[in-house]
Amino acid sequence: MRFFLLTTAIVLRIITDLLITAVMPETPKTVFYLVMLIVSAYAVNAGLEPIGRLSELVSPLVVLVLLLSLALNVNHLKLENLKPVFQLSMREDLQNSLLPGGLYGICIIMGVFMAYHNNPKDTLKAKLGGVVTGTLLIILNLLMVIMVFGVNLCTQLQFPLYSLAQMIEVGDFFERLELLVMIFWIAAGFLSITMLYYVSTLGFAQLLKLPDYKLLTPFIGVAVFILTMTMFRNITDTDALFEGIFPYLALSVEGGLTTLLFFVSLFRYGKKPIQIKKRG
Repeated sequence: MRFFLLTTAIVLRIITDLLITAVMPETPKTVFYLVMLIVSAYAVNAGLEPIGRLSELVSPLVVLVLLLSLALNVNHLKLENLKPVFQLSMREDLQNSLLPGGLYGICIIMGVFMAYHNNPKDTLKAKLGGVVTGTLLIILNLLMVIMVFGVNLCTQLQFPLYSLAQMIEVGDFFERLELLVMIFWIAAGFLSITMLYYVSTLGFAQLLKLPDYKLLTPFIGVAVFILTMTMFRNITDTDALFEGIFPYLALSVEGGLTTLLFFVSLFRYGKKPIQIKKRG
């Protein structure tokens, strides 16, 4: 629960940095924090089903805009930018894979949603489909960015995909596609914050044995706001967190803790299915 609370603050900070860097550099960060948290709190109180319906509406559009921005940059591709392949040692490759692994592992929040699924037997297929699709899109994004900008320039860009969208120009009339990319990035970021916010609130409510998780919604929002304001002084602090603490913390929770819970459940209940009491 505390991990999801921390992750909510991190995602909120990333979305805010994107907005300030690309769109409104003179707007105080506090404005973005408050607006995003207030709207997310409203969505959390609305319940899980409206969040899921919104995801069904926004997610295909996000994927479509991403693929469109990549397809319109095909003329900028330079395959030689991918060379040399495997220039780092195996140890360095594994070290560099910790952060992506930690970010992919956030999908464990689906384990919370599985208990509320109408058809629990189909949840694993849905989770695998979502994780595989997201992973393939991220790999495609990374390959496109590297082939366009090269490795050295990519490491210097704060938001390389946004820079990639700025390069799109079809004729003399179809350009400025980065604004469309920005809109759907904000929508995707809002969904991420809302789901993490929901899971954090639900987890603390269950820990405190409260009859309704909505009682904690404002308090969790205040906690996220305080974390975001106090943890990160600038973008350098955010990068330091990602490069140092976050990968190990994330993998210990996503891999170590979940594996421990699995063996505890296996030892306690065996292989027989556990009956879940549905509320409402």
